[in-house]
Amino acid sequence: MIQKIGLLAFVIFGYCNLFSQEAEKEASPWLVSIDEAKKIASAESKNILVAFTGSDWCTNCIKLEREVLNNKTFLDFASKELVMVRADFPRRKKNLLSEEQTKHNDQLAALYNQSGQFPIVALINKQGDLINTTGYLALTPEQYVVHIKSLLQ
Repeated sequence: MIQKIGLLAFVIFGYCNLFSQEAEKEASPWLVSIDEAKKIASAESKNILVAFTGSDWCTNCIKLEREVLNNKTFLDFASKELVMVRADFPRRKKNLLSEEQTKHNDQLAALYNQSGQFPIVALINKQGDLINTTGYLALTPEQYVVHIKSLLQ
């Protein structure tokens, strides 16, 4: 009886955890596909922001994501004005991406981050043409929004 209860609890916990992870994925404003981003950008008449990051090794990338790109103020602006793509280049074995995603990110970098610097924030139009680039700046989320808007003009 105790084993059955334990098994039932394990199954329920696992299901809830899986559901929570899926809900979190769906709730994320960050896409990982430029093709999907272009479709959305065309349909909604928006520009695209591609954030090139090294999530597990690049200090300024981590700062930019934590302090600005994942901040509510910035996300509120971006959800109305931009389609956001995250192109991650992790180095630690446990964080490596699928071969397909790695290839996709490499192709994005060949187009929009030829210098190989991190972090780079590329602003592109819905057709995929580069508008401008920026990176980490010691700005508040509000100041970064103003900065991004100025780069899009």
